[in-house]
Amino acid sequence: MLDHVELWDRLLRSGDIYTIRRVVLADDERGREMRNLSLLTVLLTESARLATRTTVRDLA
Repeated sequence: MLDHVELWDRLLRSGDIYTIRRVVLADDERGREMRNLSLLTVLLTESARLATRTTVRDLA
């Protein structure tokens, strides 16, 4: 789990939205774990998280 937290840290610091999307949307174990550990699931309500996801998807 610590590896996934460190990866989140690196991804967010990089600001590379394309790499972030690729990693968290991957249909593999790492992608699932990254989605489960997403800060968005802890800090935002479900409706706010979905709105944020839509906004980011529209910007990319």
